[in-house]
Amino acid sequence: MNTFMIRVRELLISNKISQKQLSIMSGVLEASLCRYLKGAKPRMDVVDKIAKALGVSPNYLIGKEESID
Repeated sequence: MNTFMIRVRELLISNKISQKQLSIMSGVLEASLCRYLKGAKPRMDVVDKIAKALGVSPNYLIGKEESID
């Protein structure tokens, strides 16, 4: 599994957010979000949108940072 997929899933669970809610919050289509959570690699602009919606850095989501800061 890729780091992005794992970290987004963990954040969804810990923040009690559904995929549908994240889709609305980030402006990323729910079908696209589903593909990313199954392992597809998103473009960096998509990573930025999802990170902003989840309140974390894009670097954290892609594995360049170890902790949420």
